[in-house]
Amino acid sequence: VDLCALSPCKNGATCFRQNNDYTCKCPITYTGRNCTTDKDECNEAMPCRNGGSCYNSIGFFNCTCTNQYVGKLCE
Repeated sequence: VDLCALSPCKNGATCFRQNNDYTCKCPITYTGRNCTTDKDECNEAMPCRNGGSCYNSIGFFNCTCTNQYVGKLCE
């Protein structure tokens, strides 16, 4: 039985057959067996610099910078 034919992998993930099972290769912003759990980039990587605050959203994050810093990561 080809379990990948049932499309178990979500959010653009790629399904790979493994004997009578499957694994999903998730996009960078998702995790879990079927790639249905949003990664919390704020907790995993703490991407905001120079005292910026990180806010996680589904599939991405935003930084709110202190007054003297700008840019996606408050550089």
